Amino acid sequence: MVRLGRIERGKMPDTLKLCVIGGSNSLMRNGYTPPLVANLERRTGKKVDFRNLSVGGTFCHFGLWQVVTKGQHIDADVIIVEYALNDAELARFGIHQQWTKAYEGMIARLRRDNPTAQILTPLLFSRSNTGRTQISGISSGVALINMRYGVSTIDVTQELLAKAPLNYWDPAKEWHRDQSHYHKFLQVMIGEMVADRILKGEGYGLARDYAPIMPGHFINAQSAVMANKFDMMLPADTKFRDFSNSLFSERAAIIGEGAEISFNVQGSVVAVMVVSTREDGVVCAQFGAHKSYFSLRRRALDDEKYPFLLNLVIPDQYFGKQICASLDVEERFSLRLVADAEAEQVGYDNIQHRGTARLPDQGSHELAVIDLLFDGVISPVTDNVAMPDGIQMEAVEA
Repeated sequence: MVRLGRIERGKMPDTLKLCVIGGSNSLMRNGYTPPLVANLERRTGKKVDFRNLSVGGTFCHFGLWQVVTKGQHIDADVIIVEYALNDAELARFGIHQQWTKAYEGMIARLRRDNPTAQILTPLLFSRSNTGRTQISGISSGVALINMRYGVSTIDVTQELLAKAPLNYWDPAKEWHRDQSHYHKFLQVMIGEMVADRILKGEGYGLARDYAPIMPGHFINAQSAVMANKFDMMLPADTKFRDFSNSLFSERAAIIGEGAEISFNVQGSVVAVMVVSTREDGVVCAQFGAHKSYFSLRRRALDDEKYPFLLNLVIPDQYFGKQICASLDVEERFSLRLVADAEAEQVGYDNIQHRGTARLPDQGSHELAVIDLLFDGVISPVTDNVAMPDGIQMEAVEA
């Protein structure tokens, strides 16, 4: 008999509401979600209402923003969270504390917003991280946080190995079609694994209250746009542009060379949501006395089929092991788009970028900012404030 968790005791609904939040393996046409949906519909006889909030090349911070701003998880029966593969990139930046606050905040927010949902995580690995002997701090953290909150963690590596005789295949050489994506036939197996766990009734929260693993995690993170704080960060003459495709539609503030977004913050700058374009340049981030330069130019945009991509900036990733963007005292934070001359003066060897990014192209540059995710209190910098009506705010002496 097919069981669907706690629904088995009563009449099953005509529709199973499934929300997926993750990276590109959860988004691709040849990923695990299409076979997952087909598997669930075949085995339950019900229609799956599929809501996919996944975005390729992003971290759990983007998932937290999706939870805060989109609300697609609120009435979902099942929620899939898939970030371990992408989040593993953050391990080399030494910001485990900030990552833990973001991932636990996302899971805790899902539990708080929708306490009756099943939540499951397929634990995926990139080609270079499959079959390694050392334990990844990120994947271990995912498993621990999931266990605390009653989230079912699916060890995809072990389950795939168990399907064949010992030494049948070499996971690091045979499982992936590229660095970050599994082959199509394995995606079908992963979809079946997730469906099996859903139908067994795994992933329900068992507690009313959950003791935090990382006190101060970002369960209460806020969107600057939704909090009506975004406009006050921008120069008064800021223009906006809409970016849309079949997957998403977002409005972004366009920051030109020499311009900046800035504000005072007491708390944490969790992440800045941006649109990556071919015009991305070098950005100077400053938090109090700390300054860092980095490039956001995504390598994927070298392929003409991508006119733009969703992306994010985690300031701590570029500031290093100092948790510079997460303090209890009030500090000024700014992101400024620099001209080529300043980038050359800094030295391109001193400009950081992710492995999926590179140094920018020569020419004019811009920065397209969608929103900012923060935890705490933010307020205007009075010498550079864009009010919603375009009026410049004047500093007032006490």
